Amino acid sequence: MGNADSAPHQQCSALVMSGEESVAFDAVWAKHSVHDETHLSAKALLEATTPSSLPVDAELIFDLFDFLQCPGREAWKRAVDSVVYDMPQREFWRRFIAFYTRSDKCIFSAIAYACGGEHWNCSNKSCPLCSALRGISAAQAYSWGTSSMPRLFSSIKALLRFRLLGDATKYMALSVPNLQSSLPSVIPFALSMAFEEEWVNGTLLFSTDLHGLSFEAMAAKITGYAGPTMIVVESPGGSIFAGYTTYQWKQEGAFYGEGDSCLISFLPTFHCYRRTSRARNYMYLNVKKSAVAKGLGMGGADSHPRLWLDNELEACRGSQYGLTYQAGKLHSSEESFAPSNIKVWGYGSAEALERQARIKAVQDRVTANMRKVDKSAFAESAFDREFLLGKTFGASEKR
Repeated sequence: MGNADSAPHQQCSALVMSGEESVAFDAVWAKHSVHDETHLSAKALLEATTPSSLPVDAELIFDLFDFLQCPGREAWKRAVDSVVYDMPQREFWRRFIAFYTRSDKCIFSAIAYACGGEHWNCSNKSCPLCSALRGISAAQAYSWGTSSMPRLFSSIKALLRFRLLGDATKYMALSVPNLQSSLPSVIPFALSMAFEEEWVNGTLLFSTDLHGLSFEAMAAKITGYAGPTMIVVESPGGSIFAGYTTYQWKQEGAFYGEGDSCLISFLPTFHCYRRTSRARNYMYLNVKKSAVAKGLGMGGADSHPRLWLDNELEACRGSQYGLTYQAGKLHSSEESFAPSNIKVWGYGSAEALERQARIKAVQDRVTANMRKVDKSAFAESAFDREFLLGKTFGASEKR
């Protein structure tokens, strides 16, 4: 890739970006294409111009945009221009669902592989992403794509720019979260397309496999963690769903929260239900207050949270409706169930765990000194006062 002869796609990129498209395409056409008078093989041109560091098995992506048999130089150029530069997102999803309905392959697997990710085996288009597209219209595909996989549109355009024009300015390898659960391997790719933020290596804060089926243990493990968290719930029937939030969990007797949050269905279909502006019931966590329900919730109403883990972990729920998040199925049934598995992942920095440990140490000191009348005697630092006695001392910055 060090010179123009070995990497004509770089020369092509510079010329296209400067407005000399015809010269650039003439150069690539003359040197690398394998064609007759009327037909150009897109795959042959792709193999000749793609960087060797990436897999060439992206035929499915080009078939998606009718690139595989693109007749003539001008048609090829127009196709590149329309997809890489000018295609609106609604038109993209119209073409996407049209290709899906006539293909027997999992296009998501091909895209993930072409972007440098993992290639998974999706037989009979049975993965959660394919299942989400089955039997829906172009308008529904657009709605699903913009909510559940908003990065897919820009990622494919960046991939095409990179492969066809050598423009790596917006191309980057996939950043996927580690979940280490019974979730299929397609889910980390889906999450990388669902969020703009780059994922960091996750920390397993709580797992029923490790810590037992204990609500108190789960609450203790997540309280005070100053980073994004994802609570993944698996039901005995095979449904898997999650609640994701960037706001810190704390024990309250009412809903609270800010920042980014959403509800996610992983299985049997992948959907990401974003926040709406109709309500603000983002997060709920109560362990001790007996006057209100004990448990963890996200969305829904005070009397019926949409994602709900009760304090016995025996009557959990994943409901379809609520005002805080977009409507849609989380669980196969509206009935309560005892979860077969719960995992909580933290995606904050190392400082998030350190901060949580400091909060826990302060709480332990408070517990040990609970009988003391003079609270200032054990509120030894500004950190103690901020997190534990803010209302008493009146000196806390509102969090």
